[in-house]
Amino acid sequence: MKKSIAPKIEQSAADWISSMFPSLNAGSTFLLEAMPELYRKTMAEMRSFADDEKIIILDVLQDHGKTMCRGSADMAGRYLPLKIKDICSEVEDDPDSFTFRINNLPRFHVACLEIWAAGFWQQEGKKTKEEWVEAF
Repeated sequence: MKKSIAPKIEQSAADWISSMFPSLNAGSTFLLEAMPELYRKTMAEMRSFADDEKIIILDVLQDHGKTMCRGSADMAGRYLPLKIKDICSEVEDDPDSFTFRINNLPRFHVACLEIWAAGFWQQEGKKTKEEWVEAF
């Protein structure tokens, strides 16, 4: 059964969707329905992050996770690297460093990490950080 929704999007997003798909509605439907699978596959590609690194991601995105949907979608995938750079003293050109690995992820991967962290903060304590990280 299909669920009817009515999101409000920026004109630039509507223009892009309309240019890529037969109609705004068809494109929006495709993108929204494709996102859960794309998200799951993308998260599976990032299982190499250590549990303590995942906890850091949750911690640095605490405030962002609570306000993400009210922010600008243009910033998706840009916020996490800035926050990690602020707190990490690792050398950025060391390929094994957390900062380097976050900064060198594709932007979509970073946006998925931001969504993952926002999900933790939205769930309001139903799971602990450790449980959330374990389910990563």
